[in-house]
Formats: sequence, C-alpha cells, structure tokens
Amino acid sequence: MKAILFDMDGTLLPLDLDVFVHHYFKELTAFAATLGFSKEELTTVLWRGIKAMIKNDGGASNAARFWEEMRAGFPDWDGDTSVFDRFYETEFDRISAQVTAHPTAAACIAKLKEKGYRLILATNPVFPESAQHHRLRWAGLDPADFEWITHFENAHFCKPNPAYYREILSLRGLTPADCAMVGNDVEEDMEAARAAGIDGWLLTDLIINRKERDLSAYPHGHFDDLYAWICALPDAS
Repeated sequence: MKAILFDMDGTLLPLDLDVFVHHYFKELTAFAATLGFSKEELTTVLWRGIKAMIKNDGGASNAARFWEEMRAGFPDWDGDTSVFDRFYETEFDRISAQVTAHPTAAACIAKLKEKGYRLILATNPVFPESAQHHRLRWAGLDPADFEWITHFENAHFCKPNPAYYREILSLRGLTPADCAMVGNDVEEDMEAARAAGIDGWLLTDLIINRKERDLSAYPHGHFDDLYAWICALPDAS
C-alpha cells in the first residue's frame, strides 16, 4: 500500500456538519449582503449550487457548476467570482470557534508520514482550495502534509459518486490496491470508495450511517483504534 486517503468533516476535523453548515451560511450570507446580495435569495442559490456539484457528471469542474448556478440565480451580478475570495481571506476563520481539534488526528498524520505513506485529503470538493486549507488548520494539520487536496476547482465529481475516487486515482497515478480510505460516512467514504475498488477504514467517533449498514463490513473503531491500525501498518511499499 502506498497512499492513505482521508475524509475531513467528522474525520480529521471533528465537527457536527449541521452546525458547521449553519454557521458557514450565516457568515457567507452576511458577507455577501455587503456586496448587495439578498441573504434569503443567496441561501436558496447556494443550495442549488451545492446540489449541482453533487450531481456533477464530470463535464466541467465543480467550481464551474457552482458558478453557473450563481450567475443564473443573480442575472444582474457581473459574475466576478473573485469578490468571494475576500470572504475566505477575512471571514471564514470565524467558524473555527465551533471546532475543537482532535489531537490524535495530527498523531495519525505524523505516523503515516514517518512510514512513508502518500497522503491525500479526499474531502467532498464543494469548497475552494483556500477553504480546505483553512479547515485543515482548524484540525491542527498542515496542508503541506498532503500531496493532493480535493477542492471545487480541481474536481469534477463529488461523493458518493465512485467517479470521485477514480478521478483521484487517475490524477495521482494510483491503483485501488495502492490505497485505503479513512472516513466517518458509511455511504460516502466506505461504500463509494469500495465501488471504486478502494478498501476503507471507518472512523466511528462521529459516524454517519444513513442506511444503517452493518459495520462489520469494514474495519472500524474510534480514533485510538485508528492510530493503532496505522502503527501496525508496514512501511509504505
């Protein structure tokens, strides 16, 4: 095995996704209101943009799908997406107050680096690169530790589409047998990765199991168990 793929939300970054989305939308719509966007209309359009990315068929980047919805929802907007970059530069970090880093996350990454594994952040690519970097830092991690971080500019699919994982393999020159996927979502991280041929390790601290699947189908446990599994791995091949 050569590479370990990690989910972020509920895995490396221990947060309640509903709480995060609430605060994210609150901060983003407040910022956008200063640019003349209606908070209520923007919330509706944001959800449309997220759904367009989730349903992306690979014909364009997730970013292109998202901005298509934004421009359609606000036809009088000049379409200058760079104005939103300022939000991630100046406001986005406020949400970090809702997050407490798990110390074992950093220990897991450090141990894998010591063993020579390639590290990939396989987080659902519905945010720009800068946001993914901020969120890694909230988790007490350094973006430079990861050779590849999926974000909405470099991805053309989203979880739970297995094509999301196949794209990572293709871009990084990996085979399914080269990898393992660590995540907390049974459908998005385990089943979708397995459909792409990648074995998974299910972190159960903040597990998401919408379909109440049998957990015995996957190696699983809490953060201490994950660290023990990592310690038991041989050096990367």
